[in-house]
This record gives sequence, C-alpha cells and structure tokens, in this order.
Amino acid sequence: MDTKGEMKLDELDPREILSLNLRLLKIGGIWWRDMGLTGNLLYRCYERFVILLYFSFNITVYLHAILAEENVAEFSESLLVCVCQVLHGTKLIPVVLRRKKMTSLTVNLENNFYIHGKNLNHEEKSIIKNAMSLAKTTTILYFGSLCVTTSVMILTPPTLVLTSGLVNSTIKQGHGLLIWKAWLPVDATVYPYNIFAYIHQVALTFVEGCFIIGGLNAFYLVLIIYTTSQFELLSSSLRNATQNIRDQIKKDYTVNKDSSGADTSMLVVTKAAEVIYIQQRFSDRSSEYKASYFKYDENKVSSYMKECVQYHQNLLEYANDLNEMLSPLLFMELLTASLIICMLGFQLILMPPNIKFFQMLTHLFTAVFELGLFCWFGSSLITRSEEVHNAAYECGWYDMLPKAKRHVQMIITRGQKPVALRTGQFGLLSMPLFAELMKASYTYLAMLKQLQEG
Repeated sequence: MDTKGEMKLDELDPREILSLNLRLLKIGGIWWRDMGLTGNLLYRCYERFVILLYFSFNITVYLHAILAEENVAEFSESLLVCVCQVLHGTKLIPVVLRRKKMTSLTVNLENNFYIHGKNLNHEEKSIIKNAMSLAKTTTILYFGSLCVTTSVMILTPPTLVLTSGLVNSTIKQGHGLLIWKAWLPVDATVYPYNIFAYIHQVALTFVEGCFIIGGLNAFYLVLIIYTTSQFELLSSSLRNATQNIRDQIKKDYTVNKDSSGADTSMLVVTKAAEVIYIQQRFSDRSSEYKASYFKYDENKVSSYMKECVQYHQNLLEYANDLNEMLSPLLFMELLTASLIICMLGFQLILMPPNIKFFQMLTHLFTAVFELGLFCWFGSSLITRSEEVHNAAYECGWYDMLPKAKRHVQMIITRGQKPVALRTGQFGLLSMPLFAELMKASYTYLAMLKQLQEG
C-alpha cells in the first residue's frame, strides 16, 4: 500500500492540489482560470448573473435594516444579516478585484511545491501526503458544515408556515416565506410574490452560502495549510541534509558490472563531510587493481544548500504575498466575529426551541468553527516557520566548507523571525487570539442581555 501511495505521489501533478477548491469556486461563479474561449464566454454570463443576484440581495437587506422599525431583538437579527453580508463582500475582494494577484498565488504555490524536484525521501513524501489529506478533509468538513447551515436556513420558513402552531413573530409581522428579513418593492405576503421572493432568496442563499463563502473560506484555509506544509518540507530537507546529499551521491555514482563481467562493489567513505570518495575494487584471476578515488568537492553540498536558500526566499515572498491578500479580510473576520457570535447567542436566548432555534444554533456552530479553523492554522503556520531556524542549525553545518556554511547562515538569520498572518489591530492570527475573541463575545452578550432586560 505504501509503494502504491509513493508512486502516486511521484506522479503527482502540482496543479491538482487545489483542484477540489477551484472546482467549488467555479460553481460559485467566482473563478475563471483554465476556461476555453467558448466556456469562458458562457462562464462570464453565469458570473454576471451571480453578481447581480448577490448585489440585489444586499440592497434589499440593507434597506430593510434602515427603514424598518423594530425592537432590540428584531433589530439584532437584521443587523446580524447586514454584518454577515459585509463580511462576505470583503472575502470576495481578492478574487473579484485582485484577480491577477490571486491567480499568481495559486500558480506560485503549484510551481514551488517541491524543493529539490521530485527527488523526495520517505519523510518528505509523508509531509506532502499529510498536507493533501488535511487540505481535503478541511475542505469537506467546512463545506459540509456550510451546506447543513444553508439547508436549515432554506427549510426554516416553509417549516414554520406548515407548523402553524409554532409560527413566530417573523411570520406574524407579514414577512411570510422570507429566509432573511428584506425590503421588497412588492408585498411578500401575497401570492405569487411570496413564492418569487422565496425562490430568489433560496437561489442566493444556496449559491452564496455553499459555493461562494464555503468555497472561498475553504480555499483560503487550504492556501494556509499548503504554505505551512512547505515550511515543514524545508525543515525536513535541512534536518536531513547530510543523509539526503549522501543518497544523491550514491545514485550519481552507481557502478555497474564492467564489460569483462568482473564483479564490482562500491564503498562510500566520508571525510570531513565535504570530501566524498568513491572506491572501486576490481579483481580478476591474476591481479588486483589499485583502488580508484574520485574526489567529490563541496559543489554538491553547496548546490543542495543553495536550493534550500532559494526555496526559503521564495517561500518568504509567497507568505508575504499571502499576508497582503488575506490581511484585510482576516481583519474584517475578527472585527465582526465577536459581534456575530454575540448576536447569534442573543437570538438563541430569546427563542423557543423550534426550527428557528435550530437554524441559529447551526449558524453559531459554523461561525465558531470557521473562526477556530483560521486561528488554528494560523498558529500552525507560526510553529512550522519557527522550526526552520532550528532545523538549519541541526543540519551539520560545522562540517561544511565556508561556501555551504554561508548558505546555512542565511537561512538561520532569515528564520529567526517566524512567519505569521497579520490581522491589523488584532495582532497575529493564532489560538490565543481565538480565546480572546470568545471572551469578548461573552462580554458583549452579557451587555446585550442587560440592555434587553432594562
């Protein structure tokens, strides 16, 4: 089973590492890469339709929040929808307004997936395999949670209508089948306008909730996962530098049987790490030839370490580009996270245990799950980037010649500062930040509850 897995990994096309995520984005109408001419024209039409649907929904939601006269509980629900839509709009910016930069990120990730080509040892293969598995699992779990939440939202209005004994204030106030409170130019409680309004919100909620937001967040998470795995690959390559170089030398100097059929054997003798000798002993019936020695100078070691330096530099530049792209939306994510969690918790406190309660509960779970995933992988990125410094120090640099030592020194110097995703005024994306946000959410919830009781 391991042999089969390694074979598949050796034949891996780096363009396939993001295939699942890009497929979800294409369904959501926000990814255009690798489209043919005809397909591109049709897809552009679909993209325009999705954008029109999205903005029409946003306008109706914002107008309702401005024009409607509601109490604290009702206003908090309307405000929750507005905040969510602002957050969703922010996450669309990188793929809509900065398309070239986002495409460049995906291409660079695919092109720099390996350090020394596909000449991988077992540990490096395991790292890549685990990263691909984690990326796929994260995508499926997060996308699945969004699908469940979206399905509950879509089914809530008709369920409340059918169970007339559990009809809540939303239906009594005349909003009928609306999934979200929204201002409409027609009476949404009158047939057939209520059906048209419901179908419009179903289409938007499904496409936006599952494929746009679900696909985007999963895509951003996977970019962080693969960036983290590349730091892990670099650490492994540095930590096992001596053994990896020795293995490469053995492959380069494999000695086959000579033309006379005499047996040959190879002995690798290492002296001071930078000098490698390949000793061949030839024997026949009458004589024994003296051993032939081939000096293998520092070029192999220096070349290996130079590849590590170049890879580290490319990785730091990629992480900086990723930071530049994700920092604004991460700031908005954290800015709204406490408010969203607080308002969802407030709605749960006020609601009876019906289908609407279950809708808010699934929404709350998804919000906390999403925030936790970003903070978890943010912490993992910090940890793995810190390991590069230690791995470079453990690579046996003290036995290398000056040229190779300088390469190691560059990695150690650059690796002293860990790579982290910035979130504006909130600091670095990490699990301690997640704990602080959850505490803040509880504080806001307590204040809102006191306001309601007062």
